[in-house]
Amino acid sequence: MGKGIKIGVIVVIVALLAGGIAWALTSDSKTNNDENSAGTTEHSEEVSNKSVESNSNTPVAATITYTSNGFDPETTAVKSGDKVKVVNTSGSLLDFGSDPHPTHTDNPELNAGDIEDGQSKTFTVTTKGDWGFHNHFNPSDHAFIKVE
Repeated sequence: MGKGIKIGVIVVIVALLAGGIAWALTSDSKTNNDENSAGTTEHSEEVSNKSVESNSNTPVAATITYTSNGFDPETTAVKSGDKVKVVNTSGSLLDFGSDPHPTHTDNPELNAGDIEDGQSKTFTVTTKGDWGFHNHFNPSDHAFIKVE
């Protein structure tokens, strides 16, 4: 073989080796990222599901349902220390917060935050009084809770 052909073959072999190494590193990195992502997703779902499960098994004094027509019931009465469950069946995200909008400062224990459609959150009310709450994304959807 001529000197030029030998150099060409060596260049091709080096290029193939470099390409193979790069592919292997990328493949390992992608596999690790996929495994990490899957683990993170499973963990997030696991935490979320545990939260929903523990809330759904907790005895509650009242359930407030958020529908496409607003809150049902519009007024709820409970005792201090009772658990209240908020269920979202509206078809959209609910951001459950105490009045006034947008600061949610009247009774922070009502600030349950985001509740996905089909999900629920349970919280305990202790501060006695008459409290308003609303959907932060649609403040005209408004209701009341009386804590005695």
